[in-house]
Amino acid sequence: MLVRVQPGEPQILCDPAALGVCAGHGILPAGVLAEAQSPYTDRRGGRKLTSVRRASRVVAALVTAAVGTAAPAVADPSADLLSKLPAGYDSDSCEPADPAGALAALICRDNALPDGPTFATYWLFADDYGMHAAFTAQLASPDWAPTTCPGSPSADAVVVLGSDGQPYGRIACGRGTGADWLLRDGAVAWTHDADHFLGVAYTGYQGQAFPAGLFEWAKGKMT
Repeated sequence: MLVRVQPGEPQILCDPAALGVCAGHGILPAGVLAEAQSPYTDRRGGRKLTSVRRASRVVAALVTAAVGTAAPAVADPSADLLSKLPAGYDSDSCEPADPAGALAALICRDNALPDGPTFATYWLFADDYGMHAAFTAQLASPDWAPTTCPGSPSADAVVVLGSDGQPYGRIACGRGTGADWLLRDGAVAWTHDADHFLGVAYTGYQGQAFPAGLFEWAKGKMT
């Protein structure tokens, strides 16, 4: 019986009945190979080859050795997203949301920092394409009315440079138009391209003027 072992390239074929094939490849611990090749004496005094049970133990050792060389598990996307959230949230401020095409999503309420949002949704994506597609879809949503961010010449999204002078991501401003617009009047959407992160934050109605404080809060995260 041949057992395929895949601890990495190249693949090696091992025969539990003739494990000399695997010797020198670092698959079996010393002693397991010796035990597998050692005959034993039955009640009639005859010599027999290694038993099926002992061969099974060798196969188990092969599997264990192969698993021991496997790559480490990928980090939990929700925990990764949680570590990237803006400051100002308590431990019970956020809860998981339907990620749709993202790796993870969180809904958060009542940021405690000055001018922080009363409601926000954050996403973590696997790549640039997914993040930018979601950003574009947010700006085209029927619940989003594009508006000019403070200091911007138009309502178009603009690229923000980080402290290193390199593009950090894009930011855009809007006004909520849904049934709960009083609670989500001012809105800011922004990305952190390196992390494949998208945030959309809202604040309640504060008058006719766009809530500049929310924009400054979000822009201050883009450093």
